[in-house]
Amino acid sequence: MNKSALFAFVKSDSIDDLIKASEVKTREDIVRLQSKDYSIGFTFDELKKVFPKKITDNLFYNNGFDKTFYYDKEQFVLFPVPIYGTAMIESYNEIAEMVLRKAEILEKGIETGDYFPTLLVLGDKMRMQMLNKLIEQDKLSEPYSLFASVYNTSDYGCSELSKTSIKKLAMCKTAKQKAETAKRLSGFPDKVTVYRGEGDRSAKWQDSVSWTTNINTANFFAARLPSNNAVIHIAQADKKDIIEYFEGENECIILPENIRLTESIEIKGLDFLGEYIPKVSGEYMEYRNRMLDDLKFEIDDDEHGRLHTLRVLLNALLIAKQRGLTDADTDKLCTAAIFHDVGRINNGDDDQHGRQSAEYYRDFAKHYGGYNKTVDNLITYHCLSDDVGKRAMPESDWELYGILKDADALDRVRFGIAALDINQLRTPEAKTMTMIAEQIIQGVKLSEPELEQETNRGMEMQ
Repeated sequence: MNKSALFAFVKSDSIDDLIKASEVKTREDIVRLQSKDYSIGFTFDELKKVFPKKITDNLFYNNGFDKTFYYDKEQFVLFPVPIYGTAMIESYNEIAEMVLRKAEILEKGIETGDYFPTLLVLGDKMRMQMLNKLIEQDKLSEPYSLFASVYNTSDYGCSELSKTSIKKLAMCKTAKQKAETAKRLSGFPDKVTVYRGEGDRSAKWQDSVSWTTNINTANFFAARLPSNNAVIHIAQADKKDIIEYFEGENECIILPENIRLTESIEIKGLDFLGEYIPKVSGEYMEYRNRMLDDLKFEIDDDEHGRLHTLRVLLNALLIAKQRGLTDADTDKLCTAAIFHDVGRINNGDDDQHGRQSAEYYRDFAKHYGGYNKTVDNLITYHCLSDDVGKRAMPESDWELYGILKDADALDRVRFGIAALDINQLRTPEAKTMTMIAEQIIQGVKLSEPELEQETNRGMEMQ
């Protein structure tokens, strides 16, 4: 599981998945639920022997990150409990005391109308689900204020708010709140372009109210979990129909009926890798072996060393194969890819490392032959602006130049998906490959023999 997937898993616990402890009556029930990822160690009768009635009556099991919850549906009190099967960090009595004390604190807050603490202890999805229940059942004296506070603490989960809840929130905004929203939206035109990123597990845009004015934010939500059906939707909405705008993620809350979909961009996923990796594997191994056998990098870490270079090589091959490049152009592209950072001497912003790497390439070609001016140009200018690079090379090289720069840029996802600006990508193929670049990071490794070979080379040179 990659970091993005783990991050989402931690926050994705759902009230809908909770199983009441009283439903676990036999050992067979335990086995059946364990097969569905629940972690249960007690039948209900066994549980009643170790915990007081208030706890056992309100104990629920979950198949997500947190495995056990205290949930008083009448009081709207919900929080995780440190019980994992039969494993417990503390004794039964210590856990019981902690649970009862926490429940009492949250109940007292709710008596005064303060639901924020009980929402804050939950993961994003549960938090928004509980907020939705409170809004739908009219439990809040100032629902919009609580919504704004809770939403600013959540990375996702707005799809858990029903249309009914959203309409209630819009209707209960005070004049001051409406003026504050209008001020945040003042820089936008009357018709606003918005984006939404969806993966396999996302709510569909027709059922959701969450959009963003930043395509990179949409790209993050589309690509952060491995899937086959990720997409970025592009739409327009009237500014007057935007219920709220959160500046942190440039997020707009808009009812689905006020969205006009204009375009959808596919984000390539696991099926694409299954289809295309066999198509490029032969060429990839050829240039991989050439790089590992013949090239010596000035620095060799994950930022700009051999692993980065191999990922750029694979990204470039996947783009090239989609574009139907000739064998001759593919050779130029792949040669430039394996040499593009070989002369880099640091990991900072360095617009000279292309020139240094090109010098290495020329020296290499003097000894082994095969020099090509296009390859030289691609290496030299890959770290400079497009304007500079295109002025320095013939137009016939521009396609390869764009592919190399896109392949290099795609590997910025090694710093997190948010580090990639898809607006800066040049080829339409690269704009769809964020998830592919993420999966390549997980899959491209140096094998033990290669690491050992490199160590031996270093010893010989000393």
